[in-house]
Amino acid sequence: PEGLRESDRLPEPLYTPSTKADVGHDEAIDFEQTVELIGDRALAERLRAATLAVYETVAEHALARGIILADTKLEFGLDADGRLTLGDEVCTPDSSRFWPADAYEPGRGQPSFDKQYVRDWAAGTGWDKSPPAPALPEDVGAATRERYVTASERLAGELVLGDEAMTPDSSRFWPADEYEPGRGQRSFDKQYVRDWAAGSGWDKSPPAPAIPDEVVERTRDRYVEAYERLSDEPFGAWVTRTRA
Repeated sequence: PEGLRESDRLPEPLYTPSTKADVGHDEAIDFEQTVELIGDRALAERLRAATLAVYETVAEHALARGIILADTKLEFGLDADGRLTLGDEVCTPDSSRFWPADAYEPGRGQPSFDKQYVRDWAAGTGWDKSPPAPALPEDVGAATRERYVTASERLAGELVLGDEAMTPDSSRFWPADEYEPGRGQRSFDKQYVRDWAAGSGWDKSPPAPAIPDEVVERTRDRYVEAYERLSDEPFGAWVTRTRA
């Protein structure tokens, strides 16, 4: 339509197919090129309908939670049985533009909860997009992560915990059946290593003393015991699952 400003909402979602180019970015194609490429008009129509249905469903869900899904990229393929299958990165901050609805103002660029923040930083550095890319500063990485977490929490309605949430490295776990106020407690965490280091006479100046094998083994035993008590499953089951 005429008279659109930057970031204006379109009357209805647009389906804009693309395909993998031999070099560089994806190659934009139109619907008739899609039909020609896959050789099946009915399948091309199903692709278009599925794309718009997924977008509209997620956009409605997001808007109810204060986020505008401005656009997104979906990838489809056929599985071994020939069934149309939606691929990876479904409506993530890496494949979409998420805008906070309460800050939305047509006619300008929008604040976002996606990787546009990194794109804007890179553009501001003067990088011409030729390799190598400039190193990403820690504060830009942290600010990007914060945006991703905010999007996840709003969309999923769940709090996203950061690294090492409630682990033996970030917590103190004491066996309740041995708890006795007025003294130090036996623990299932790295306090055992701290106590060993303090007993070795180390003054905390580098280099740290080498940790004896038996101390490592006993620390491991404590971590495993904590895991098994908290998860109600043998530690070996977790090892098997993560190696599968």
